Amino acid sequence: MRSRQPLLLLAALALPALAWADDTTTTTEHNAPVYGNTTYAYETGGPGLGVHAGTLGLGAEFNFTANPYLVVRFDYNYYNDHSYNTTKDDINYDAHLHLESYGAALDWHPMAGVFLVSLGLFKDNNDIHAVAQPAPAYVINGHTYSTSVIGQLGGHITFNTWAPYLGVGWNTLGSMEKGVGFEPGLGVVYQGSPKVSLQASGPVASVPGAGDDLLVEQQRLQDDWNNYRYYPVVDLGLVFRF
Repeated sequence: MRSRQPLLLLAALALPALAWADDTTTTTEHNAPVYGNTTYAYETGGPGLGVHAGTLGLGAEFNFTANPYLVVRFDYNYYNDHSYNTTKDDINYDAHLHLESYGAALDWHPMAGVFLVSLGLFKDNNDIHAVAQPAPAYVINGHTYSTSVIGQLGGHITFNTWAPYLGVGWNTLGSMEKGVGFEPGLGVVYQGSPKVSLQASGPVASVPGAGDDLLVEQQRLQDDWNNYRYYPVVDLGLVFRF
């Protein structure tokens, strides 16, 4: 329950915005709100759905237009397995990237048009599993250990539980129009310093120095991954507004 508190807090902050309007809002004889010098009919805006694909995976969204300047959006992103090979300190790994995130964002349309700025908060379940490819021996922290000592060598990388998002985008529907629109976006997620763990399934504890070398190797990998605090987001989507 505690893990949901930041998301609930963001949603709570968004609720007052649903009734927010520009200070110059007036009402015409047809009860249509006026923002600045532009009049918007009540039939525009409202709820919408969307699908998208990008560096966060494949996703779906529900959005709701609060007013010509603000859209509230709830996203879910997922991609099961991106497999790739990588080499770290002369050890070859089979790695698997799993993407899953969900959260809420506020899309601010500063000119009540197609351009938008997004601020969001996401539950970050992204992680990476890696397993060293079989080899007769492994060199760890400058020392050689046979496979009988190391066994299976594997690593796991996780990120901060909650990740803020900042980005910009372009929605061809603007903030109020109905129908089908195209929505590309660029942004960045702050995922914090990744947490790296390295494990060996063999009898490492029985070999003097092997456990310490594994810890040194783990810290070396941690230092390398500390450079990846920010995750770039490139996203292409289709939106449908009722």
